[in-house]
Amino acid sequence: AIMFVLENGSKWRLLPKVYGKTSTVHGTFMRWVRNGTFESVATRARTFYLSKLGYVPTWCAIHASSSKAPYAQWSGKNPVDRSKRGVKKNIIVDQHGAVLSCTVGPANRHDSIFFKETLDDLMHLETGGFKILAADSAYDSKQLRNLAKDNGFVLYAATNRRRRRNCEIRRPSLRWKVEASHSWLNNFRGLKTCWTKTKEAFLALLQLGSSV
Repeated sequence: AIMFVLENGSKWRLLPKVYGKTSTVHGTFMRWVRNGTFESVATRARTFYLSKLGYVPTWCAIHASSSKAPYAQWSGKNPVDRSKRGVKKNIIVDQHGAVLSCTVGPANRHDSIFFKETLDDLMHLETGGFKILAADSAYDSKQLRNLAKDNGFVLYAATNRRRRRNCEIRRPSLRWKVEASHSWLNNFRGLKTCWTKTKEAFLALLQLGSSV
């Protein structure tokens, strides 16, 4: 039933009767949200994936993507969507596009604000790899590069011409992998539009989608 909501963006009260009583399904979902079940699923899925990969990746990329959020109490006015209510999905992927870290937040906050939280989620894996972190120009700042360095990363961000006009233009290769992953995640209608009211519930759906 939870997968049905994730894949179709369905309202809980409109679940097919084959899944049972709606209140029971939603109650179970919220109980799993609160007790960390979906976080545990995501961690085990990522650990399993890395164990089967056969080597320790040294490259990853970070990016944020917005979703409309008409009912989310924790959303913000999206500056790129005529100030409509929206949220941001922040993910870090490896060179194959596998999601290894994810966080969520309101759409009216800059991408860089979620940098530390999303990086901390990746560090929980303790893989010993991931030395290069590619990003777009939103992350091009000395503060973020120092933060990445403190965690053992080299932040390779595209050049932000508004901040540094007289400098060499840098465009990290393969950064499009993370954008492709966002596109893949948006195939889940429950993630393309945030229909949940709480931040914890939407993060749980993102963790489940990333695990799949």
